[in-house]
Order: sequence, then structure tokens, then C-alpha cells
Amino acid sequence: MKAALAVVLIAFAEFAEARLIGQNLFIAGDGFTIERAISDADAQRTAQDSRSYKVLVLKTELARLVDSSATPGIRQLFLKARQDGAMFYACAKDLKALDLEPSDLLTGVRVVRGFPSKNGDAVQEWEKKLPLAPDRKMRSICAAG
Repeated sequence: MKAALAVVLIAFAEFAEARLIGQNLFIAGDGFTIERAISDADAQRTAQDSRSYKVLVLKTELARLVDSSATPGIRQLFLKARQDGAMFYACAKDLKALDLEPSDLLTGVRVVRGFPSKNGDAVQEWEKKLPLAPDRKMRSICAAG
């Protein structure tokens, strides 16, 4: 009985740790398109994985999710992926680099902040209200400065 309980506790601990590190996180940017991130998610997730998965959209790929300029194709892909369980995230630092605010993006993109800046960069008012990224990997990628 104790052995079975130990196995269950170890499995739960590994699951909890994976969740904090960034399980089911796919990245669009730095050479990978939004289409590629979604395709990778479809190919790599298994029946044991949660239905939901995270897509972190960086820099130039983020510009494709600006509501005023998103193409019909990207809108359709975005909506279908969301229906299939994708949760889209963007880093506050990338929005600032593109001179955008969260309201400029397609509805459903969650803007998050990473670990705080070590060099005391100015934080805009809208950034102060943002939630922290949901896992350590995303917090690290979205870290300011």
C-alpha cells in the first residue's frame, strides 16, 4: 500500500513540476511561425496530455495578431486553434518593442509579464496590471531586460 501511495505522490509531483516548467508550451517566433507552432502542438501532444496547450507568440509573429491588420487566414487559424484548446500568450516586452498595447491584439491573446527587470526599466501603466506568465519557462522568455 505504501509503495502504491509513493508512486502516486511521485507521479503527481512530476506532473506539478512539469506544469510549472512549461508543459504543452509551443513557441511562435525566432524562426518558427504561428502555423508551425500549432502544427507542432498537433503532432507532439498525446492522448495523455491536457486538451489545452499554450502558444507563446513572440516579436515578428506577434505583429500578425494585431487586430487591425490580421489577415483572414490568420484570424481563421487563430479561432480554430482556440476551439481546439490553444491558449495564446504574448510577452509585454514584445508589445512594448512593437509600440502596441494589449487592446491592439486579437481578442483572446493573453498578455503576460515575465520576471522583473534587473536594471529598473520603466514600466508602463498597463504593464503593472498584467498577470505573471503561467509557468517558469514563459516567465523567463518574457523577462524584461
